[in-house]
Amino acid sequence: MGPCTSARRTICGGASLNTRPTTCPGFTAKYGVTQLVYYEGFETRDEARLRERHMKKWNRAWKLALIERFNPGWRDLFETEAL
Repeated sequence: MGPCTSARRTICGGASLNTRPTTCPGFTAKYGVTQLVYYEGFETRDEARLRERHMKKWNRAWKLALIERFNPGWRDLFETEAL
């Protein structure tokens, strides 16, 4: 689970990703999501959903700070991280 970004580095919210963001219809296509820039691993889907609901209440600055600490270069993590 983690925020993804579009070409303009727009935070697009949380998503459970099992495939590359651009191959998923729906949310990723609608918002032009092209990269995975942050993720967290969870033991269960319920834990991931709880964290996602929690993060949705955060303001944009908090989400940006979280990504900057985790991935300062905003690299696409999909190919380099073992999800």
